[in-house]
Amino acid sequence: MELTFCFMGFVLLTLGTFDFAMAVYASNFCTYAARQASRWAIVHGNNSATSTNCSANPGIAGGCAANSSDVSNYVSGQAMGSIPAN
Repeated sequence: MELTFCFMGFVLLTLGTFDFAMAVYASNFCTYAARQASRWAIVHGNNSATSTNCSANPGIAGGCAANSSDVSNYVSGQAMGSIPAN
């Protein structure tokens, strides 16, 4: 009987440690992603446009300054896990 209680306590502590580690990882990833997104947006901002006709082909692929969807796509590409596209 005592072994059962000890084992349950051990399992709860182990799973609690895993959950805490996942929360720390999520926090670190959010910090990293925000830092990288801001750096990427600064480098690809308004002064980096190489195209003169940005109204016809907006976005970084057309040589224009980055918009919010470009930054979002960059951060989604940085994620290690699967992020569902909505």
